[in-house]
Amino acid sequence: MAPPGPWQSVQMKITAELNEIITAARATAMLPEAVGDVTGAPGAINAKVHVDQLPGVSGAVKLAAKAAGAVGVTVTAELSRQMLTLVIAASARGLNVSEQVAPVLRSKLARLPDGLASVRTADGRTMVDVNLDEVARRYKVRPTSVTLGDTVEIVGSL
Repeated sequence: MAPPGPWQSVQMKITAELNEIITAARATAMLPEAVGDVTGAPGAINAKVHVDQLPGVSGAVKLAAKAAGAVGVTVTAELSRQMLTLVIAASARGLNVSEQVAPVLRSKLARLPDGLASVRTADGRTMVDVNLDEVARRYKVRPTSVTLGDTVEIVGSL
């Protein structure tokens, strides 16, 4: 078989079990122990966050969070040519607290290279935007498909 010509793209596929990703995220301190019950569903990842157990939570917030109970979080993905957007919906006792997730995510993502990912809020949701042009420039691959669930799959072109 001849190598691909300049007009052909080579496809790459990465598949990982969600529990493997969680283990790696915890090992690099990207996912705190306060995030538990992480499960995959078709097209989504669900978790429970015990806000009172998050590092740096003040006494009053910690007390209120403990009374409110765990926050249910659902993450879905939207992909366009230039952007992968992870959409985060969070609720506690029926109240939308999605936008309160943004500051925590900003602090975690600050460790990534500049221009790779950003956090924004809109319509009662928090979104993490991953700049695919920057991914392609830095890592020489452009994601073309992302599937969330018990297994996470990323397909890209080299």
